[in-house]
Parts: sequence; C-alpha cells; structure tokens
Amino acid sequence: EEATKSAQEAGELAKELQAGDILNIRMVKDKCRWPQDVKDIWKGIAVPGDPGGVSPSFLPSDSLPDFLEALVYVPPSEELTIEASKLVPLAPFADAMEDLAWHRGPDRAIWHVRPSGPRKLRGLWLE
Repeated sequence: EEATKSAQEAGELAKELQAGDILNIRMVKDKCRWPQDVKDIWKGIAVPGDPGGVSPSFLPSDSLPDFLEALVYVPPSEELTIEASKLVPLAPFADAMEDLAWHRGPDRAIWHVRPSGPRKLRGLWLE
C-alpha cells in the first residue's frame, strides 16, 4: 500500500513539473526536495561557494561522475562483500553483452558486475 501511495505521489509530482515552467527554479526547488542521504552526498562532494557559507555550494564538472556513482551505488562501507559466483544474471540469455552486467544477489538486491568488482545498487526506479 505504501509503495502504491508513493508511486501515485511521484506520478502527480511528475505531471505538475511537466505542466509547470521548468525554468522557474523556485518552483522546482519547492516541489523537488532532496532526501537527507542525497544532501549528505552533495555536502561531501560539492565545493563551498565561499568560506562564509553565504553562497550556495557548486559541483565541479570533474566531480559529476563521483556524485552520480554515489547516488546509484550503496557506499562500499555499507555493502556486503559478495563473490560474483553467488550472483544470478537477470538476463542469462541476453541479446546484448551490456545486459549481462546486471545480477540478483542472495540478498535479492540488484548488483552491477563490473571489472573492478560487483557493486550493489541503492534501488531501481521507473524513468
């Protein structure tokens, strides 16, 4: 029931944003509140605008990959170490090689198998 409610709220918000003026930064700011964990990631990666803290912080373009990776994956300190052999491919007979990167773990979470080792995703969402 909670998931259905959240999906309905997200759908309503998406309609409001689509109908609104996306260039109206104040409207976007008021409608789109960042969760606390995202705020913490931002504070850890963004650069303060000034030493006094009056100006907003900004994200240097070379830090964007780090920010996105921190949003997508569970931090390594919080994820369990798991052997790739214990992961089950989501699409074992995939047409594209890229589809072989996604696996389900024994924890029922989705894992991205990369050359540097598997990483657990924070969650999935619809686009």
